[in-house]
Amino acid sequence: ATSNGTLYINKALDRGATTVVVEHKVLLEQELLNRCVKEDVCITRVDNARLALAQLSAKAYGNPADKLKIIGITGTKGKTTSVYLLHHVLSKAGKKVAMLTGVENKIGDESFPAQLTTPHPDYIHMFFAQCVAEGVEYVVMEASAQGFSLHRLESIFFAAMVFTNFSLEHSEFYADIEDYFEAKCQIFEHCRENAPRIVNADDTWVKKIMSAYKDLITTGITTSASVKGRLCRADMAGLKMDITYGSHVLSLSSSTVVGSYNAENILGVFACALKLGIDPEVIKEGLESFGAVPGRLERFELPNDVVAVIDYAHNPSSFQALFSMLHSNTKDLSVVFGCGGGRDTSKRPIMGELAARYCNKVYLTTDNPRNEDPECIVQDILLGIPNEQQGAVVIEHDRVKAIARAVQNARPGGIVAILGKGPDEYQLIGSAKTFFSDKQEVGKLILLKTT
Repeated sequence: ATSNGTLYINKALDRGATTVVVEHKVLLEQELLNRCVKEDVCITRVDNARLALAQLSAKAYGNPADKLKIIGITGTKGKTTSVYLLHHVLSKAGKKVAMLTGVENKIGDESFPAQLTTPHPDYIHMFFAQCVAEGVEYVVMEASAQGFSLHRLESIFFAAMVFTNFSLEHSEFYADIEDYFEAKCQIFEHCRENAPRIVNADDTWVKKIMSAYKDLITTGITTSASVKGRLCRADMAGLKMDITYGSHVLSLSSSTVVGSYNAENILGVFACALKLGIDPEVIKEGLESFGAVPGRLERFELPNDVVAVIDYAHNPSSFQALFSMLHSNTKDLSVVFGCGGGRDTSKRPIMGELAARYCNKVYLTTDNPRNEDPECIVQDILLGIPNEQQGAVVIEHDRVKAIARAVQNARPGGIVAILGKGPDEYQLIGSAKTFFSDKQEVGKLILLKTT
């Protein structure tokens, strides 16, 4: 999207490449063509280079996806949490399992860094090949809309899938919300025959799926479903609910996976694990013993009787779900957030309006501004905040200072939500990528207060 791949062909040939794959429309310089002839380099022409990369990668590694049970989880929110939960449940069931997420990739207990929600196909198939070599049975992975649109998931067919929910996101990439929804729905074309397909019947958009596809397993809290949840408690202290499936009822509680929106994730994971043949009591044990997802509602107790919450929430639907839960747990809610540069601008004022509606204090700061002016991003957010509430807004472009000010000004019993970056450990300013961690900054403040 930002650089012409042909600029790197000579460097690839220097490193020993013997085949160059380019699209039919690509023009190559005569000097390069002469070199390819001289060095007996094969030039292969294709209609779509991204599609070819996926197909060639699968072939190069011996089609390892065919030898694994791959579970795909898609949706606008909840993908990462659901992958972590299902990975933990399958591990508790004694299965050899791996996972691919935007936070980290794991084979067994070994963790590898992640760069994308759904990686490029050459990485994916290399990862799958390693899974096969290590005797992995299941791989649980995030399947993003762009993963389908950019052919990263070509040649992969899921043994089971979960569709968590759907809402506005990635309007910088998709023409409209219908286009984005259609990309998400490609997961149904990537399922093996008779693969369990779990969908969230509570979600308005997912209801459209239910009318288009048959033999779905539905989950729901507010609507009737194959797997039905009844919330007994959903706050910062924990989550308790009864799950009804068939003629059975199972009671489940968690002190780490909290909030009603995570109850939906738990239901999807429960239904999926059940259809994979995992014993319900083992699923319950796995869900109740689960720790936490890095950067997803991570809570830190501060010495001034303030709780800091770090979360990856970076779109309106995530803000709505998170703020409504946090607001009911404190009389003093503050938020620190920004919006990414070069990304969907339409969501910025909506996020500003939600922050002002629920929070006593709003600290606007940087979050990967990239090549946009950070002040312009802030001004876009301010468009959604009513004039009478702008007195509660603090603009502090230095994210370190913004976090410190929010914590310092919070009242006892207050909650400071630090949103957008979650587990990410970098800032993208201009073309520079520098280390930055919300968690580290909160840790410094805890040490400062205790010393």
